Order: sequence, then structure tokens, then C-alpha cells
Amino acid sequence: MEVGDDRCQITVEGIARYRVEEGQRILLDRRMSQGVDTVANPGDVRLFLLGSALGALLHQRHWLPLHVSALKHLRVLGRLPDTPARASRQ
Repeated sequence: MEVGDDRCQITVEGIARYRVEEGQRILLDRRMSQGVDTVANPGDVRLFLLGSALGALLHQRHWLPLHVSALKHLRVLGRLPDTPARASRQ
């Protein structure tokens, strides 16, 4: 991973290279040297696109992406209301 002020480049060997710029765009380069006639599995490309690359883009926008399991953990600790109705009463 290479990180600059407004750019981040994530290289996943055998899959793709993702370049995230200014919180606005993700450039995807699937031309990776894997050998002759080898193409990365589209599911693998999508995994890193919607995981690492999207996370970098949201970070550049100063958003905090949380996995839903993190919210469940906060609820167990009592720091998140169980229901929206309880939230409106607090």
C-alpha cells in the first residue's frame, strides 16, 4: 500500500491494483503479471474493491466506515440503544 496526501494505491498481487484519489474515484487496473492467459477471479477483484479500496475512499472523505458487527458490540456494551424508539427517548 502506498499512501499520499490525497491518494492511496493498493496492490494485491495476482488480483489487481486499486488507486483511490481525492475521495472521489477508484481506478482499477486488472493487468497484473500472473502468467500467461491468467485472469483474476471477478469475486476476488470485487472483494478488494468493496473492502480495502472503498474503505480508503471513505477515509479520504473523513467518514468512519464501521462494520455492522461493531454496532452490535456497542449495543452489548450498553453504548447503543436496542431500538430506534429507545434512541428517541434518550
